[in-house]
Amino acid sequence: MEKTRVKLNICGVDITVSGDVDREAVERIAQAVRQRMESVLQSSGTATVEKAAVLTAMNFCEELARREDRYRTLEKRAAALDSEAKALRDVKRQLAQTEAKLHTAEEQLRRAEEKKKQTAAPPPTLTVLSGAADGEAPKDNGEALKNPLRATPEEQEGFRSFYAKK
Repeated sequence: MEKTRVKLNICGVDITVSGDVDREAVERIAQAVRQRMESVLQSSGTATVEKAAVLTAMNFCEELARREDRYRTLEKRAAALDSEAKALRDVKRQLAQTEAKLHTAEEQLRRAEEKKKQTAAPPPTLTVLSGAADGEAPKDNGEALKNPLRATPEEQEGFRSFYAKK
């Protein structure tokens, strides 16, 4: 920035501000000071310009101190929120890891169940196979199996069936 010279009049006091300053910003600040000083002069009919300037400076300093306190409070709150955000990111990361482990476990369980279904033998069925010669596979003739330890009604001596024809 170029060196700038700004001439101001605040409550009858002429002042020149020079340096690397923004003209518009200097004029806005001068207007704020002018308004505050005029307010002090109007509220106290006996105050001089010098006293109004001192009171205005004190008011600005008090306002600045309150804003600095508020700023520090907000900085502390921001730091606390940053800590909470970090903790939440850690929890989110742990949750993602746990979900990945769960997905892996579910996939392993699904594979194990599929393997179990594939290796499970079908229930045995009993049929009488006959007519097989040595080295030849037996053939199913459709007869039901018979218990060799129990005699059938026809084989029992003196047995008469109710269903037999006379």
